[in-house]
Amino acid sequence: MIDVSELTEAQKATEGFKSTYAGMMNLYNQPGFITALCAHEAAHLIFYERMGRIPFEIIQPKIYHNDAMNRFEGYMAAVKPQLPDCESAKWREWVTAKALGCAAGGVVGRRLFPHADGGDVEDKRLFIQECADLVRHFGSISINAGDVWALAQAEVSRQLDSDPKLMELIQKRAEELKALFGFAKCFSNLIASPAD
Repeated sequence: MIDVSELTEAQKATEGFKSTYAGMMNLYNQPGFITALCAHEAAHLIFYERMGRIPFEIIQPKIYHNDAMNRFEGYMAAVKPQLPDCESAKWREWVTAKALGCAAGGVVGRRLFPHADGGDVEDKRLFIQECADLVRHFGSISINAGDVWALAQAEVSRQLDSDPKLMELIQKRAEELKALFGFAKCFSNLIASPAD
């Protein structure tokens, strides 16, 4: 289930690999974690798709060796959306939509798996970096990415609170993603939510 195809047999025999693998399996085996992870990714898609049809790539669970850091790193599972380009005349709308899509995953993740961080540290880092890239590209704009992120989190929470069908839609999409990530076959006994 976890892709280790980039690693040699010698690498897979190391304590570093074994520790990374065990850590990932520990998380996957926690009741509700896979459900929350898939809902996190589904929330990204649901909010991004407000921008229009968004093609995306499935990134299945993977362990790879980070040569620069000389360590093994695990990638739990993700969707990689292909968002439309940001147009200079509509950069505010694009940044708002991007922020909502990025923040939605963590907001949903924390609701479904409250004893975790929501998994959005990297989402936030990438959003802030993309905002900095836009400022450099357009030159005459200013974006306070931290404030935009906080407002997006609050807005996603507000929408989830005011529209119960939104969470139902996210959970339905999450079920579709479970199979695409390979979880349905490997962890079928563990993908019930914590409340089940």
